[in-house]
Parts: sequence; C-alpha cells; structure tokens
Amino acid sequence: VSQSRYAQKEFNRTCLLTFIPEYTTPKIEDLRNSAENNPDGFGFAIHDGTRIIHDSGLNFNAILDKFLTLRQTHNGPALFHTRITTHGGTSNENCHPFQVGKDELTVVAHNGMLPIQAKNGKSDTRIFAEELFPSWGGASTLNSKKMRKKLAKFATGSKLVFLSANTDVQN
Repeated sequence: VSQSRYAQKEFNRTCLLTFIPEYTTPKIEDLRNSAENNPDGFGFAIHDGTRIIHDSGLNFNAILDKFLTLRQTHNGPALFHTRITTHGGTSNENCHPFQVGKDELTVVAHNGMLPIQAKNGKSDTRIFAEELFPSWGGASTLNSKKMRKKLAKFATGSKLVFLSANTDVQN
C-alpha cells in the first residue's frame, strides 16, 4: 500500500453514530456489526423526558446489555455510538456520548473529525464537549439558527447529535 493510500484510508476512518427515534430500537445485529467495525469504545444516551440517561465504556456487551435493558422502559429519543480512535487515546474517558460542560441534562456524540487538536490524550469530541462548545454558550445556544449554522460549518463532513432535557433548550 502506498503512503498516500494509507494516509487517505486513515483520514476516512470515522465512528458510527446512530440517532434512534422515540419508541424504536435498532436491530441488535446492526449494533454488533457496528461494534466489530468500530471497536474502540461504545456508548448510548436516552432521553427519558426529564433527564438524559447515558453510559459508555470499552466493553461492548456490557454497554449493549445496559442499553437494551433501559430501552424496555425508556422510549424517548436515543443515540448509540461505536468509536474508532482517530484523535486522543482509546480509553473509557474518550467514549461518547459526552456531557456538555457542566450541563448534566445535555450530551453530545459525534462521528467524523472536528478541527480540534487533540491534547493530553483527550479526543477532539471530548474537547469540544467539555471545553469548546460550553465556551460558545452551551446547550441553550442550540435554539439559535445562527449557532446551528456555525456548528454545521464547524463540523463539515461530520455528524453531531445532541440530546438535551435542559428546559433552556427548545425542541
């Protein structure tokens, strides 16, 4: 494989992020296939009407079991993420979804690559969730069409999914 082909292959590596509408659950075999192709971390979030239930880690079966158990009683919008390491290390701390700053009612997950320099072992998405987006105003700024356009431009070629039970965030 030539160096340029290898670099292009590495550049195209992305996670798989699935948004799950309320009252639906993805096929287990689809989630397992995603995990086989993106084996570097797993996570989910479910909106239960008043809070966001979320978990993540490096053990796919444990995360899947917890998600499926919770999905039996919590049918709000959800997301499921399988990670392939592109920035930052492969660790529990870099598994999506991430709480947005100090807002315990808002999480974000991402696939693709953000224009953020990974540092101190943190992934680009983790830095975005913990530092950058909160500095832009956090979850309540999602109400602004201008901010949504800024996010779309910032994340060109990527996908961001936010789930929020924060009453400051409009549907």
